Formats: sequence, structure tokens, C-alpha cells
Amino acid sequence: MGSAHLRRTFEQLERADTVHRKGRGDCARVVLVGYTNAGKTSLMNALTGASLSVRDQPFETLDTTSRALTRSGGAVLLGDTVGFIRDLPPRLMASFASTLSEIRDATLLAMVVDLSDPEWGVHLAITHQVLAELSADGVDRLYVLNKVDRVGVVPNEAIRAAVGGHPYALVSAHDPVSVDALRAALIEAARAEHRTERFEVPYADGALAARIHATCDVVDVAYGASGQTMTVRAPERVLAALRHARATKGGR
Repeated sequence: MGSAHLRRTFEQLERADTVHRKGRGDCARVVLVGYTNAGKTSLMNALTGASLSVRDQPFETLDTTSRALTRSGGAVLLGDTVGFIRDLPPRLMASFASTLSEIRDATLLAMVVDLSDPEWGVHLAITHQVLAELSADGVDRLYVLNKVDRVGVVPNEAIRAAVGGHPYALVSAHDPVSVDALRAALIEAARAEHRTERFEVPYADGALAARIHATCDVVDVAYGASGQTMTVRAPERVLAALRHARATKGGR
């Protein structure tokens, strides 16, 4: 694939990404990132029941495809991104950064590592470098050590040094038990910063009630004469958006 074709493809995806992101609202977003062929798309399929292409080709996954990781307790979206590569051509970096701009806005980065690759440490270092270039090295992360079914002995000391104190999970996309455990860990980590707040919602404001149910974990609902008091848990950015929406309608 020539660089001119790649550049045009990135530019097209940049425009499409702007449209796709408008529909994601205030959902918590987990984004899969990692070196190319780390197995991100296979994990995406296993975690969400999707059927995305897993062909072994550079830039096979060029757009940021999102699927629901869970819908209960406030939606959590899982996104699959382009695989990072060594020495990304500088002329593509601007489009690459723009196409993957949602990485910087992610609630959580799932750092996928192919533990069966002898150069997994080098690939992880390249991933860290690209994230720094994207100004995304400060986003919360959980390391996903993939393809453990192909590894005889898990190098615990090397792993602890590589993840730098961040949480990590051992997984194989072909093992439903480890996939279920990973899904639960990602959801829990994405909701780690949730806070509890109460909202007075008039019965007439069905749109706000629906938005709260879609973006929050509704802990309790008390019904009054003119409306409902909803006790919810959600990230601060979601609560702030709900406060603003309620204030613009003259409520509390």
C-alpha cells in the first residue's frame, strides 16, 4: 500500500471519525491500543460478539470501530484502533494523530501486548512512544497481556517492569473464562472514577430521564408528586453535562 493511498485513506477516515464520535455521547470509552498484530481485533470480537476483520495485514483496522461492552449501569463503549508500527512516516503522523484523536479523550486505554512475540517489550516501548506523541500518555490504562495460550512460562518480573505499576490482565481471545474476566476488569476500571449524585427530574422531562438511564448507573429512584429523584453513579464529566442540561431547563 503506497504512502499516498494511506494518506488519502487517513484523511477520509478523519472526516468519518468526526461523524461517528457525535453519536457516542457521554458514554465511558475503553480504547484498545497496541502494536500491529497484537490481537486487538480478535479481543474486540471476543469481548463484544463483533465479527470484525482479523486479517494479518498492516493498517487492516484503519478506523476506530466502537461496540458496546455493556449497556447496563451506563454504557461502556469499546473501540478498536489502527495497530501501531515502528517508524511511522512523519508525513502520516498528522492524519494518524487526528484519526486517533479519541485516544486522548478515552476513559481508559486497554494496552494490548502480544506476549508470545519475542519482541513484545520493544513493541510496547513503541506503543508508549506513539502515545506520547499523541499527547495521550496521561490517560488511565490497563495492560492486556494477550495470547498467553502460546506462552509456556509467563515472565512475571519482565511484565511488572513493563507495566510500571499499572493493573494488567492475562488473556487469550480463545479462552471464554479469561475474556469474561477481562471484560469485567475493563468495565470496573472504566467506572473507577464514578461519583454519586441525585437529580430531581420532572415527569414531563422524559428526555433527561432517558439520558440519565443511558449514561449512568441508576442506584435508586424515588417517586414524588411531580417528578422522580434519581440517585446515580457516573464519571464527573457525565454528571457535569447532566447538571448543565437540568439547569438550562430551570431545574435543580
